[in-house]
Amino acid sequence: MSQQATRFRKRWVREIAANCGTGYELIFIIKCEYLSSEELKIIKRKNPTARFILYLWDSMLRIPGIEQKFHFFNKVFSFDRIDCQQQNMLSFNPLFYRHEYDNDDSLADFKYDLYHIGWYHSDRLELIKQISNYCEKNNLKAVLKIFTGYGGYLLQRIFGSGLSRSDRRFLIFKPLSASENRQIIVESRAVLDIAHKLQTGLTMRTIELVGMGRKIITTNADIKITTSMILIIY
Repeated sequence: MSQQATRFRKRWVREIAANCGTGYELIFIIKCEYLSSEELKIIKRKNPTARFILYLWDSMLRIPGIEQKFHFFNKVFSFDRIDCQQQNMLSFNPLFYRHEYDNDDSLADFKYDLYHIGWYHSDRLELIKQISNYCEKNNLKAVLKIFTGYGGYLLQRIFGSGLSRSDRRFLIFKPLSASENRQIIVESRAVLDIAHKLQTGLTMRTIELVGMGRKIITTNADIKITTSMILIIY
């Protein structure tokens, strides 16, 4: 992150704390990656009787310093089963899905054999390229997309390595709406989920597909432990 972006972020979170109202009964914070201890103290001073709840929808390894903020909260939940086993302060609570992903038994003619949408991180692009080659060789129709900010894409093209012009076909720079995403899921025989190497918690995509009752292919082995609603095929 650039110095200018860092300064903007710090100013933004200070404004959030400064403009926070008073008299709340519950303060619910997700991830708490950017709110520092100072901002949390300000919010607590304004709401001394409020119950503070933290929900981690990322693994602790990917949120530096988060453990030092736990004492501000009455309860801390995490989607990561392993983190919960290793930290007494954490209570396990898998992710959730929006009402757009309720199972209404929608039927549609399948247009695609495989669908993937996800963030650009770690080795995901390389895996997508390998899967794309496999699909092409086996006459499978796939929609494989990775979301990234356009600024990040340009920085990778100029200063990074391993990102070619041809990779652009896998990238999108504007997030799909929930309704757009749902429609492609309904039109696909299966959806591919690629977990981050530093996470064991089930992704939002997995939970959405459980909600919709759709087929999922995932790299996350923890799915065998976390839910009994999945048929595992070896």
